[in-house]
Formats: sequence, structure tokens, C-alpha cells
Amino acid sequence: MNTAKHLLRYIKETVDLHLKYSGRSNQSPRLDGYADADYANDEDNRKSISGFCYFLFNDSSPVSYSSKKQSLVALSTMEAETTAMTEATKEGLWLRNLCHDMRIFDEHHKPLTNIFIINSDSESALKAIRNPIFHARTKHFDIRQHFIRDIVSKGDVTVDFIEGIKNPADLLTKSLERVKHAKALRLIHMA
Repeated sequence: MNTAKHLLRYIKETVDLHLKYSGRSNQSPRLDGYADADYANDEDNRKSISGFCYFLFNDSSPVSYSSKKQSLVALSTMEAETTAMTEATKEGLWLRNLCHDMRIFDEHHKPLTNIFIINSDSESALKAIRNPIFHARTKHFDIRQHFIRDIVSKGDVTVDFIEGIKNPADLLTKSLERVKHAKALRLIHMA
């Protein structure tokens, strides 16, 4: 009953919220992604939740976002985070191609087919992705996790660290207490 009341209060307080797109920006377009995972969140099957979002302009709402349960049980936080970053990479590659097809240009009037960035708050996942050497901590990784390592080693994607409190994908993976939730809504320009 408490959960139902909490859900109804949330709906009542957020019914007027919406993503904000200005149509014009003072910035040049740049594809920036954010990925996050909540390790073993589901108490029934211990599957983690992956979330990612992409911005084309830093002063606008995300152009793409996703939150879904991972298809496999991660054996570590690093694996859950790497899985989330892999899903974000696949979406980023698709968005980059879409930007090219739509002739969206960067500040140098070149198509947005260059490297895009995925930000994560998991230093261990970033280290595993950047280090292409096979080692014991990643030997259990599925082929999907090796996909992102390959894309990063080719130079098609850059992965960077961002503090968890500044990661807008955090909103897509877990319940946040009121103050963090409000801050996350501001990060995705929801008003």
C-alpha cells in the first residue's frame, strides 16, 4: 500500500513535467552520451538495469534515451556498467549515422560522423574497456561487452569519466531520493 501511495504522489507531482527543446541553440551540435547501470537491482532474478541518454546540444533535452533490464545476470558492477555502455555505444553509432543522413553539421561545417563521447561514473568499467588486454577480471564477459572494447580501440568512440551526481543516466536506472531526483531532472532539462 505504501508503494502505491508513493507512486500516486510521484505521478501527481510530475504530471506537468515535459522535455524541453528550444529549436535553436547557441551551441554547435555534438553527440554526447551518458550511460549508467544499477547492479543486480531486480530481487527476483538479480538482473541489472541499463540506462543511457544522448544529447545533441548541451542546453537541450536528450534526443535519445533508454532504460531497460539487462538480458543477462552480471557477475560484477563492472560487468553491469560495461553492458550499459555497450548498449549506449550501439545507440550512439546509430545516432551518428542518422545525423549524417540528416546532414547535421558540427561547428566546422562537417557532418557529425566524427568520434562521439560516452560518459560513465564507473572507473572500473572504463579501465576494462580501455585496456584491450584479456585478463582474469574480464574473461567471463560476453561478446557484447567485447564489442565496446573493439569500437573504442578503433577510435570511433571516446569513453570518459563523469561523477555520478552529474550523470543524467542515473535517473534512468534507479529510484533517487527527492533532491537527487530534482537535480537529475535539471540535467535532462525537464521542466
